[in-house]
Amino acid sequence: MILLLLSLLPPLLCPPPDGPPAVAFFWADWHEPSKRGGQMDAVVSHLSEAHGPNALFLRVEAEAVPQVAVMFNIAVVPTFAFLLGGAPHP
Repeated sequence: MILLLLSLLPPLLCPPPDGPPAVAFFWADWHEPSKRGGQMDAVVSHLSEAHGPNALFLRVEAEAVPQVAVMFNIAVVPTFAFLLGGAPHP
């Protein structure tokens, strides 16, 4: 699992077209399954360990970076956003 400074988040959510795919996991502290140690956190950790060399996994607290949540139209948590070729994919 990759931990990031909030100031680094926007550039990482716009990876270069030739870079590896990225998976952004949007979560909230009040949502038990997605908070640290929750069921969804375990799933994301497992995926990161299994595919880490081939993809970038980001953990994004949606309420901590509202501008990023708006950018990805995050309305509920947990939500996954996939970034391929430098652009978000549904």
